[in-house]
Amino acid sequence: MTKMHFPFEESDIESTSCPICCSEDESMLHAFYPFKVVRCKNCGLIFLNPRLKAGIAKRIYEDGSYYSQGRGAGYEEYLLQEKALRITFRRFLGEMKKQGMASGSRLLEVGSGLGYFLDEARGFFPER
Repeated sequence: MTKMHFPFEESDIESTSCPICCSEDESMLHAFYPFKVVRCKNCGLIFLNPRLKAGIAKRIYEDGSYYSQGRGAGYEEYLLQEKALRITFRRFLGEMKKQGMASGSRLLEVGSGLGYFLDEARGFFPER
């Protein structure tokens, strides 16, 4: 795994069981230090494990510099990046489809922002 710099400490992350079925039996799909994207072997949910502790994530999101480089909170920068984000989302969805994660599956996105990802997913998932 590649080690990257993040604005938090290793003690700010926690391991978790599957948020749906509570199983701890998982397989790793992708790793980006210190996080891993895993699939629950029991129910098939794909989730981040380990993840940031809730209080740490809340602190990061509440920091004004998270949005608009400190020029105010909100999605102003997100709106300006719509075209690039949609291209990235389509590429990601195409990769998911190649790996068999889109066909016949359902998609749940938590924290969907302005909905660009879900909008792009319409052609990939029968139910979102």
